[in-house]
Amino acid sequence: MDREQLQAIKAIKQKVEKDWLKIPGVVAVGIGKTARGKAGIIVSVREFSTEVQTMIPADINGIPVEIRISGPIQAL
Repeated sequence: MDREQLQAIKAIKQKVEKDWLKIPGVVAVGIGKTARGKAGIIVSVREFSTEVQTMIPADINGIPVEIRISGPIQAL
């Protein structure tokens, strides 16, 4: 991932993160490598739900978005 691509992904993540974290079941929104090996936005959820699947797009402006089950996340 080059610097320009990372900056584009960061900008998109910042736009959507607060809204996505309000969706029941979403526990984190980050940047990482998708299962297909591309840089993208990773949305961590407790479990898959219809609401999450309908409210989180598969990509935004050509940036892939991947939903992953992580279970609950707790700060130590």
